[in-house]
Amino acid sequence: MRKIKQTLTSIFIICLVTFSALTAKAQTNTASQWTWMSGDNTINQLGIYGTKGTAAASNKPGSRDDGITWTDASGNLWLMGGRGYDASGSLGLLNDLWKYNISTGQWTWVSGDNITGQLAVYGTKGTASSSNKPGARTGSISWTDAPGNLWLFGGGGYDAAGYSYLNDLWKYNISTGQWTWVSGDNIGYQASVYGTKGTAAAGNKPGSRTSCVSWTDASGNLWLFGGFNYFSTTNTTEWYNDLWKYNTSSGQWTWVSGDNIAGQFGVYGTKGTTAASNKPGARYWGISWADASGNLWLFGGYGNVVSGTGSILNDLWKYNITSGQWTWVSGDNTTQQSGVYGTKGTAAAANKPGARYENNTGWTDALGNLWLFGGVGRDGTTSSGNLSDVWKYNISTGLWTWVNGENIIEQTAVFGIKGISDASNKPGKRASSFTWVDASGNLWLFGGSRYVNSSSVYLNDLWRLSCATTSTTTQTACNSYVWNGVTYSISGTYTKTFTGGSAGGCDSVATLNLTVNSPTTSTIAQTQCGGTYTWNGVTYAATGIYTKTFTGGNSKGCDSIASLNLTISPTSAIAISGASSGCIGSTTTLTTPSLPTGGTIASSGIYRIHTFNSSGSFVVPTGFSGTVEVLVVAGGGGGGSNGGGGGGAGGVIYKSSNIISTGTYTVT
Repeated sequence: MRKIKQTLTSIFIICLVTFSALTAKAQTNTASQWTWMSGDNTINQLGIYGTKGTAAASNKPGSRDDGITWTDASGNLWLMGGRGYDASGSLGLLNDLWKYNISTGQWTWVSGDNITGQLAVYGTKGTASSSNKPGARTGSISWTDAPGNLWLFGGGGYDAAGYSYLNDLWKYNISTGQWTWVSGDNIGYQASVYGTKGTAAAGNKPGSRTSCVSWTDASGNLWLFGGFNYFSTTNTTEWYNDLWKYNTSSGQWTWVSGDNIAGQFGVYGTKGTTAASNKPGARYWGISWADASGNLWLFGGYGNVVSGTGSILNDLWKYNITSGQWTWVSGDNTTQQSGVYGTKGTAAAANKPGARYENNTGWTDALGNLWLFGGVGRDGTTSSGNLSDVWKYNISTGLWTWVNGENIIEQTAVFGIKGISDASNKPGKRASSFTWVDASGNLWLFGGSRYVNSSSVYLNDLWRLSCATTSTTTQTACNSYVWNGVTYSISGTYTKTFTGGSAGGCDSVATLNLTVNSPTTSTIAQTQCGGTYTWNGVTYAATGIYTKTFTGGNSKGCDSIASLNLTISPTSAIAISGASSGCIGSTTTLTTPSLPTGGTIASSGIYRIHTFNSSGSFVVPTGFSGTVEVLVVAGGGGGGSNGGGGGGAGGVIYKSSNIISTGTYTVT
């Protein structure tokens, strides 16, 4: 029959970036588009197995439904069994194990047989062997443990002797390529051994069953609920509402909740209110999820409500592992309810998926929203059939959103071009498909079946629903660039993930390819002797450092920044005849200038500051520091030097080389 499996990850995304500076180029890959990746666009295809253990482009599993899936630590997609077509084109139950490498796009037949109807080889319980293998089956449940081993439980299929309903537990070691029969029985139609509720024991075991729902908790324990069984001796069928936990460390089962007799009705209590007496009714072919808080969620399937006979359901339940109590969260406590779709993409309190079963396509996104796809059930009218709708449940708001697909049954697939995503592509109606979610948050969907003229047809097409919408921006900036609230000053490639950034609740991954150019700088030093200095059209009268920015002035389009280090020195107090006025701190060379009263200087000289007058006073200005030399020569005969006498009336009247203080000095 069928299997249910939950996966933890995310789908659909959109991105948001901010732009500024010189140049930018953005490229965005559109979200939420289906791509036909592999397999055939026609029904009932036989498998092409190739050589066991060898990948090949021509390899492909045959059309099938209701098998089991895993994802390994390397991101490879694994599937096993189901009901479908073998290498010869025969229809039946399968036990072949396949691996799909996402990077190469190739399938590998890893283990099991390429013909239908194969018996199990159990070997010794607890002992791995290369000859061990599970028998062909449908409706099993599966999970992956922390070391990466693949586990499966039960289903409807072949034990060591023939067809039966099963309760065997198996583990596959990817490294050794060997199966181990771990627990349960090697013959079918086994009754449950419940033991004491809440107490693990070596003798406990769920009975034979198919189409259970399952979860894996944070500790790696397997949880199992309900399922369907058939007893050949009495030709009776029954379904369950018992909840079990398997501890992989101790190897023991615990009956945790629910009833130890079949066919029980649900106790719904008050919607939204947890109670110890609440419990879902017996059912099979439902959908399961586990949220970030460790709660177990259950939706729909085929089974019992509060009374009457069993039928298809749309009730949503939550089980709190810590409190051990159930809550009826959403949906109806009556059967065969039609969907209320509302507006596509818009959450609303009235929205709800219609009742459905044969659906194992459920996943959880990064925000903890619960998603489901397709199945067999009620659409937005009173019609029942194969569905292709995609729904999202927001745990925080308690609202359903019809996200994608159609609100009427029996929609056909649009394949488009293999390997090319397109908004018009869609897998179309189907049930009991195989599903995975990869490390990038993309949903992968394989095969399944649909009813045509009251008969099942089988599919082997592989689809990908691109979760990660990516955007790439190429940006050139000057000095620095602000992107999504972060300032970057170094060239490089940067990424940001917006968790649940799209309307669909998926992640959005943005990439920035950034080139940062620097502004150019220049500095000049200028000394001005008195007065003012004009630079780039501006006149400056005081000593200081001045800058001017030329926007976009360099070859990279960035700013050019010029600096002026300006010194304006005061001039000397008295002009020197025969030369321009000296500037404090400067050097003036005199070449025998004429004096106001006549006479000459005997020789040329270099003077730090030369205040020159025939008589009167001279000034050492404020701010000067250094040595002042003053030489006043009277008219007449040639003057001496350094205080020496001269002939006639001539001579040095005043000379000093050590005047350093501000003040006024008299020359006589």
